[in-house]
Amino acid sequence: MNTYFFVEVISRSSTGWTEEMDWAIVHATSKVMQPEVYRMNLSGAVYFIWQERYCRIFQHKEMTTEVIIRNIIREIHCRGTG
Repeated sequence: MNTYFFVEVISRSSTGWTEEMDWAIVHATSKVMQPEVYRMNLSGAVYFIWQERYCRIFQHKEMTTEVIIRNIIREIHCRGTG
């Protein structure tokens, strides 16, 4: 996840899930561009990681971290460009 948020130019170290949610509640609540992008990134990361977990458990398929990150970036790009 660090690499993914580095791509977005958020420079802070990774934290646990609770700390991440607390940070998001405080810092990512306005309607300006950076918090909007952060929220899209966070929801995309959660979705694609959940999807990967599902595939590994039930379909015995596995993607590399790079592919997962590329999928997240592509999805955010598509959402951002309309």
